Amino acid sequence: MSNKAIFLVDKVEEDFELVFDEALRRQVAEEIGVEDIPIFDSAHLRELNDGLPDTEIVLSTWNMPTLSSGEITALLPGLRHVFYAAGTVKYFAEPYLERGIHVYSAAPVNAEPVAEYATAQIMLATKGFYRSRITPARHFFKAKKVSGAFPGNYRSKVGILGLGNIGRRVASALHRETELELFAYDPYVSGEKCVELGVTKMSMREIFRTCDVITNHMPDIPETKGAVSAELLSLMKPTATFVNTGRGAQVDEAALAVTLRRNRFQTAILDVTSPEPIRPW
Repeated sequence: MSNKAIFLVDKVEEDFELVFDEALRRQVAEEIGVEDIPIFDSAHLRELNDGLPDTEIVLSTWNMPTLSSGEITALLPGLRHVFYAAGTVKYFAEPYLERGIHVYSAAPVNAEPVAEYATAQIMLATKGFYRSRITPARHFFKAKKVSGAFPGNYRSKVGILGLGNIGRRVASALHRETELELFAYDPYVSGEKCVELGVTKMSMREIFRTCDVITNHMPDIPETKGAVSAELLSLMKPTATFVNTGRGAQVDEAALAVTLRRNRFQTAILDVTSPEPIRPW
């Protein structure tokens, strides 16, 4: 079987079709110079006695299967490039990189809309938008009072967890366009870089204790799993908002639910949960 390029994904469902619809698949095939690009899952690939020796390009997105270095050698010996139309490649890339295969990620492109989303949520949160919105419309003056409990954007404190592709964009936009005071937690970013971004380095504990909005953009690595603990959540100010566009597993969501029940003016804006969709607490 000869295929210069293949799609490799274990679940050809909504996520795959959302990224690679039929029109885009035709366009990619034309650019590569082939008539069609077949779709394989890991089980199908492993069933091939001789693998796909002519495959030079693998394209994928969410639900990219993990292959060992030995499997890559046996099944895809001619592979040169992996194009991953999603964010982090950390969970699957190492065996490819060990073999000198180039791995490309859409993380920088994906970061733009996520940063725009997070920035917009921060601007709304400091004004008490969500808490006033859930007050019935007939209670106009009550909604106005609720909104008045929030500090607004002028010199409010925003804590940014993680200064990667997304966190840096959020910091840059807020520093450039607002009078917010910006703080950040990222053990891998230098003080000089923080000055350039207009943020002050701060511990996670101090961010949760002092900031009006906390926005999570930490990388998806084992060290960040459960990093937003019950203890940290308990430190949030009475009108604080927590925004999560990182990973649901980085947050003790049960503790977050308890915290929100206890503090009627606190808010959580969850772009991600664990699992998705979130289960009721």
